[in-house]
Amino acid sequence: MLGGRVELVQIGLGAGLEGGDDALQLVSSRYERGSVIVTSNKPFTAWGEIFGHPVITAAIINRLVHHAEILSLKRDSYRLRDKKLSDDRPKSSPQAALA
Repeated sequence: MLGGRVELVQIGLGAGLEGGDDALQLVSSRYERGSVIVTSNKPFTAWGEIFGHPVITAAIINRLVHHAEILSLKRDSYRLRDKKLSDDRPKSSPQAALA
C-alpha cells in the first residue's frame, strides 16, 4: 500500500469469492483503477460453476480481460508432481527402523 492506496489485488479463485456478487463487486471496484492478478486452475468456461450465475460470471470475465495480459500456463502442477514423487518413494515402517 502506497500513500493509502491499494496498488495490486491478487485473487485466487477458491479463496472465498465463490459468491459471484462479492467477486463482481471487488473486480468492479478495481476496474480501470488498479491492477488485479487472478490465479485459477480452471478455464474461463468453467468459471460459471464457481460463481453460480452466468450473467455475473460474464461481467467478471469482461472486466478482467479488458486491458488484460493473460498468461496461460499449460504445465503439470508442482503440488501434484511433488505428491506423486512422495507417493513413489518406499514407505519406511516402524519395524524396518528396529531391524
